[in-house]
Amino acid sequence: MSIITIEHFKQANNLYIPIATDFPVANTSATPPNVSDAITNLITKVEKNVLLNALGLSAYNELISVLPDIDEPENEKWKKLVEGEEYDGKLWNGLQWEFSLLAYAVKMEFLFLNAQNLQGIGVVEAQPQNGVFMSPQFEIANLSVKFVEMYQGDFLYHPIVYDDFIDWAGSRQSETEPSLYGYLYDKRADFENIDLNKFQIYKPFNSFGL
Repeated sequence: MSIITIEHFKQANNLYIPIATDFPVANTSATPPNVSDAITNLITKVEKNVLLNALGLSAYNELISVLPDIDEPENEKWKKLVEGEEYDGKLWNGLQWEFSLLAYAVKMEFLFLNAQNLQGIGVVEAQPQNGVFMSPQFEIANLSVKFVEMYQGDFLYHPIVYDDFIDWAGSRQSETEPSLYGYLYDKRADFENIDLNKFQIYKPFNSFGL
């Protein structure tokens, strides 16, 4: 059971993926998989990877186990993690909302895989009239920056150093929309089995693919 679904990629926004398009493959003699199936499988893979990096194995397994019964009172903390909540003057949008950080991670990986496969096929694209061609690398970079912002915030990538002490929390804790790390940091008393010292950070891609 996944937190986000293929519906996240059918809306008219920057997460949109044309579901009717065949997923490209490097071997032109092979039958391309259906994009709907490819995205569903990608959601499962990427979501698991991101959540394991953030929550650790124990908390990840607990979250997955309670998803079918997320509305039960004993699962309230997980429900808030998934669906979002307002607290202490802040708004945590949740893992499931329309512009979920998980959805950004999935589309980023989808475009990255497409770019790799299309390189194997060889594609010539005409520039549209009155339009500007944008390399997939630029879109991947933009998605990466947004994902990193919502997942960890820049306070993790650039910690504040006080003499011999490194503060990974930083000033973003006071902002109105915390990152996933910021939310878990604020709610660390509720998630005692999550070791934030092991929270895995991501380095954003740039437009050069680095």
